[in-house]
Amino acid sequence: MTHSFRIAGLVAATNHIRADLRVGILPSEIERFQNQVTHLIAQVERLCGEHGRAPSQLPPPSYQAYQFLKSLDLNRLPMRQTDQAPTVPPIRIKNLLRICEWVQKEFARLADKPADDSQVATVLHQVQSQTSTVEALMRDRGSAPATLPLITQRAFAWLKFLSVPDNFALHRRALQVAKPITREFEQTSQASGNPLTTWFEFYNIPTVYRARHGAGQIRITASEGLICAPELVLRAVVQATTTRQHQQTDLLRTFAASEDCSEILAALESFTVALETNPRGAYHNLDQVFARVNAAYFDGKVAKPRLAWNKTPTYRRLGHYQPATNTITLSLTLDSAAVPSWVIDLVMYHEMLHQVMGAHVVNGQRYSHTPAFRTAEKRFREYAQAKRILDGLIPNLSLGLESR
Repeated sequence: MTHSFRIAGLVAATNHIRADLRVGILPSEIERFQNQVTHLIAQVERLCGEHGRAPSQLPPPSYQAYQFLKSLDLNRLPMRQTDQAPTVPPIRIKNLLRICEWVQKEFARLADKPADDSQVATVLHQVQSQTSTVEALMRDRGSAPATLPLITQRAFAWLKFLSVPDNFALHRRALQVAKPITREFEQTSQASGNPLTTWFEFYNIPTVYRARHGAGQIRITASEGLICAPELVLRAVVQATTTRQHQQTDLLRTFAASEDCSEILAALESFTVALETNPRGAYHNLDQVFARVNAAYFDGKVAKPRLAWNKTPTYRRLGHYQPATNTITLSLTLDSAAVPSWVIDLVMYHEMLHQVMGAHVVNGQRYSHTPAFRTAEKRFREYAQAKRILDGLIPNLSLGLESR
């Protein structure tokens, strides 16, 4: 059996790089930043070669970090000037992490035993109320989620995501699916004479999963992107964390790269990412792209949403529609002379289909890319040609377009 190996510090270093990209790179720091990324990639590939492995055989968190680094266009980095004052002041929000911990306990309570609709509605209302309070505090201080410290950004994005009733229901259902799996493990550990209690939760973490082992207990945290995962994937998370072996990383990695998972992660990112509010890019104007696609495929009947460029490099998707803010965001990766207009039109068309068709939740499962969606998507005239170009922009990552 082939065992995966870890590269110490890779995930932490990548998280620091992500944080730098969020605020922009100073002109004097460009070369240092480029060298740092290039060195990390070379180090990963060298260590993999020395062990006779491919980067894809790394544990999911390390492989995702490697993919992110490889996806960066080091010649098109988000910049900030030395004398440039921040447009909004930084802000710290006390007790936000404590609020998230309270929400986790409420979810555990709802998953532990049958809960009536009034109990569920009460917890949802409390999540929405807490989210609104945080948003009001930021507005009062003239701040924005993008100015929060990274760990607090993740907390706020998680609460904002859960404040949407459909997302709340998906999260609760996923915990109910995971509960019998952890119960089986606890029974097995008790029978073996080494009883362990297990706490399973979903959260907005930058890895597929993490585990904290303590005296007689294990706390498993899975990525929020896994709330739409089938039982088999959640079982693989429990097995990997409780046995400290990662034989099923291929299964986890495959799902982590899936459209379903990527769409949830993109939704989480959309609540805190810094956007360029001017739709006019260096090469493409989103107002013109929207108008062109609207006229060609929707008879000009789609109401114009907010259109924005993602100011930081996108490593999940090249486009995203956020219903909560009625915003279509496209990656700056697409604002290039090398990207033909009909290629960016396909990404806009895909996101406009999400705007028009919405998502469907059936028996606790969320479906965005339904057969009807796929049929409509392929009505785009240059679909196959545009898809090939898009696949080459961010290799090995989910682009939010059909890969079959």
